[in-house]
Amino acid sequence: MFGRESTMVYRLVDFYTLFYFKFIAEKHKLDEQWWSHHIDDVGIRSWQGLSFELVCMQHHRQVKKALGISGMATTISTWKCNPDPEKHLPGAQIDMIIERADRMIHLCEMKFSQKAYNITADYEKKLRERMWIFDTKTKNKKPLVHTFVTTFGLGEGKHHSIVHSEVTMDDLFNF
Repeated sequence: MFGRESTMVYRLVDFYTLFYFKFIAEKHKLDEQWWSHHIDDVGIRSWQGLSFELVCMQHHRQVKKALGISGMATTISTWKCNPDPEKHLPGAQIDMIIERADRMIHLCEMKFSQKAYNITADYEKKLRERMWIFDTKTKNKKPLVHTFVTTFGLGEGKHHSIVHSEVTMDDLFNF
């Protein structure tokens, strides 16, 4: 497992409870029509992204199937490190890690989007930096690949080549 020096992180994974505390409990007291009035709110988009991550984690078997590794022994985890000012390292977080028995590691990025997700030059740079931070902090010696799990796949473009494999929302519900 990675990040032995880090502390445990607990995550509430009940979808309705998360939704209730974020959008109903207090907001409804302020405005009975809050949801209709704020449908394109940044907070709602953030909640959609976090909920999509939870759906992906709960469907890790389907992710493995879509990657063609369903019969292989794996370990599924997430990873986060805080900034290290002494070593001049920024913090980083990886949504899902699939460590395979054949010693390959998928660094999975989950992206909720209303259309195909496009990787920009800045985002490609961030992905490369995150991979380097992961290797540095964990002292990893295994090969790493980027896997994207998205709602509607990745768009085409020159920065798409950083992605080794992709899984779509349809794959998550293909039993």
